[in-house]
Amino acid sequence: MKRFWQLKILFVLIGICTLGFIISETSAQSEKWWSKWRRQNDQGNRYEGRVPIPVGGSNVELLSFFGCREPFDNGVNLKVRFFLATDAKVLIRGREVQESKQYRMESKIEENSKWIADRWNEFGPWETRTVLDTEQIPYRNLGVVITLDKATRYDLLLAPAFIYHSELPQWASEYTMHLCSKYTLGTLSYTLMRRRDDKDVPLTTPFRLFGTMIGGEPFPVVVPVREISEGWTLLVIDGKYKNRMGGIHREYLFYHRPQIR
Repeated sequence: MKRFWQLKILFVLIGICTLGFIISETSAQSEKWWSKWRRQNDQGNRYEGRVPIPVGGSNVELLSFFGCREPFDNGVNLKVRFFLATDAKVLIRGREVQESKQYRMESKIEENSKWIADRWNEFGPWETRTVLDTEQIPYRNLGVVITLDKATRYDLLLAPAFIYHSELPQWASEYTMHLCSKYTLGTLSYTLMRRRDDKDVPLTTPFRLFGTMIGGEPFPVVVPVREISEGWTLLVIDGKYKNRMGGIHREYLFYHRPQIR
């Protein structure tokens, strides 16, 4: 019996080591692929091109978070304006909201030397003729997410993106977030909160989305901020799956700066 348990423990340890090796190899292969993709799609201040269809591993994916997205046709130079409220590394990613061409854009690490904390910053030029025009990706299907690399207890630290090419609005009245759930959602609610006395205090009553949010399909979450004062703001999202147990819970922290210019 003792021999049996010794062999069983040995097999479990071998299995764990093998799984760790497979994960390590997969991660190394993935990084090798992305390095090659970046070399082949170097556009100066960014990497931009098409990628194979990604395999989603998360139950909910953030596709876009912006304060404005100015309509554009072919042959324009896009700019992405954002307020950086703290010292942090910034990564700006562009993609399709509704996946069709497997388009991706990401800013270069070198761009971080340009960003200044407690200031409005701007990424660009982002010439549409390079890829967006060729792939015929319309402005309404372009999503942008700006993530800040800084320790936080929340799911993500974000900066709302203001995407334009000719004229910016003067004030931020609402933010639009696009999400995609792995499983169909029957209900979804979201609340804006702010940290006070070591507690997250609601700034608004919960907003609710009605109707079925189909699994694998993007859906918008419109966040009104017209009456919200400047400061760090927490967006808490809760959704329940339809016809199955469980749901999603996400907490996104961002800095709300009402006046854009």
